[in-house]
Amino acid sequence: MKFGICLNAERAMNDAPASADYIELSASEIYAMDEERFEALCDAVANKKFKTYSANNLICPDIRLTGPDVSFDVLSSYCDKTFARLSKLGITILVFGSGKSRNVPDGFSHDEAWEQLVRVGQLLAQKAEAYGQAVVIEPLAYNKVNIIHTFADGVRYASDVDRQNFKTLVDFYHFESNGEPYSSLGEGRTWLAHTHFATAKSRTMPNSDADWQFFKENLYQLKAIGYDGSMSFEGGIFPTDEFDAMIAKMKEIEQTI
Repeated sequence: MKFGICLNAERAMNDAPASADYIELSASEIYAMDEERFEALCDAVANKKFKTYSANNLICPDIRLTGPDVSFDVLSSYCDKTFARLSKLGITILVFGSGKSRNVPDGFSHDEAWEQLVRVGQLLAQKAEAYGQAVVIEPLAYNKVNIIHTFADGVRYASDVDRQNFKTLVDFYHFESNGEPYSSLGEGRTWLAHTHFATAKSRTMPNSDADWQFFKENLYQLKAIGYDGSMSFEGGIFPTDEFDAMIAKMKEIEQTI
């Protein structure tokens, strides 16, 4: 497997942990950069200060994806700029979490919101396809958003979007928060294209036997369904040596499974 770390651009350019197979950046941060800043980020990648693979925070929070204020023209324009920039950085996996954007407004039909999100997903897939990218929906915990919570929800959503380059993700922090069964991973294994990890309770770096057992169980369940892709740590910012030690232990545990 490939093990990465979610970091902002500043940290990635200046102090990326060498042990990480890749750094997962923020798409909305990259969208908001001026040209000088973006070119500096491109230079950092070209000079191999860190490797890219995926980006999260796909849609800016002020772009509505559900409710009466949705504008597909605004979304299309945003994607044109953002996806082109991500492609220039070599990013191929686009993580569609964006809870604030997709959260259904009070009083608005969830069925209609679902239909809007299916159309959103199809637009994202179309825009990403031009750059050889794949979009993965990130189910979020019940206390974070009011639509697409579980891995099974993500599979149903990706199925409704029905595009070859639109898959789903499992974030084990949200997965555990929801009390989801591991059996759902097997049932939706053909849709799984990326994963996130952090400790179950505090959403941070593993620092106890119980934390590492949680990681090992997650990895075991992924291996059991034939998944051998990518996993990004998304759980706070820590000193580089601590990141390096964590990645080293992740890789060591993988060898035992």
